[in-house]
Amino acid sequence: MRSICVAIFISVFLFIISVGNTLAATAITAPGTYTAGDYKLGGNISGVIVFNGTAHLDLAGYTINAGSSGNTVDFGVTMNGANSIIGDSIGGGKVTSAYCGIQLNGAGSKIIGVDLSNNRYMGCWLHADDCSVLGGRIGYIAGYTVYKYAIGVQCDHARPIVDGVRFDEMYFQAGYTGTEAGEGLAVNFAGQCRQGTMKNCVCINSKYAKNTYGFFGGSGGGHIVVNNIFINFWRVGAHDNSGTPNLSHNFAKADAYIAGGQGISCNVGTVEGNMFYGYERAVSSGRSHENYIMLGPVVAPQPASAPQTQTEIVLDLAR
Repeated sequence: MRSICVAIFISVFLFIISVGNTLAATAITAPGTYTAGDYKLGGNISGVIVFNGTAHLDLAGYTINAGSSGNTVDFGVTMNGANSIIGDSIGGGKVTSAYCGIQLNGAGSKIIGVDLSNNRYMGCWLHADDCSVLGGRIGYIAGYTVYKYAIGVQCDHARPIVDGVRFDEMYFQAGYTGTEAGEGLAVNFAGQCRQGTMKNCVCINSKYAKNTYGFFGGSGGGHIVVNNIFINFWRVGAHDNSGTPNLSHNFAKADAYIAGGQGISCNVGTVEGNMFYGYERAVSSGRSHENYIMLGPVVAPQPASAPQTQTEIVLDLAR
């Protein structure tokens, strides 16, 4: 679990190295459409921003608030150029209050160390090949009632990477008024997505609820899900029976049991070295071995005498 802590704390460093000297970047002080180039926020922004062409954006600790609500479809930041990067060199930078916080439409683009909490349908959408989300935080996705789904990271192209992200309170849309099924998903490798990677992530729900998934792997298949922590997800993950996935060395804990809940469902590839605490059924896999399941009472951790750092929380969960 040490790799999880390392991944969380190197995200800002990675962004600084990737973007270079942000002192020479053009300051953005208003929403709108921008061309290729290096940019940084000069203050908080109310509205949405679109980049046409390869762009690097440093949030510099500020917030982009789309300011929309309900079923409006908008994107806090849209990056259309290949190899674009959006990150935060200071800490605390956030993109919020949109249908989707950030959409990456250019191959090889990255989101590094950004808080994407409190968007309504998706935290971010990796809508091109070889895109990545490195570090940062996504959670509290709620407020969209057309669909029941609430998604942290949506992936629908080849080889996406989700590494070292903290997910919080990923439940299905409470305000949904229709009859279709839907889930709360930390990471969704959608049907056409293939060879995706989710690693070193910490995914925590404060309550155990039905129709919550840590990850889902569609028919594109061949995904890698390793070294993650999942707390209070009804089903830790489900992977279509396609490709040769590697779903290994994850830790999952449930504080309760609801019928249908289980660890990982997959009948191909490798599912091994996982630990499931409080789940009645650990895995459904044709090639699973050396997975561990522990039943019995799940004891909540005792409150600390002083506020815990994120490192301490991760270590407590891993114990």
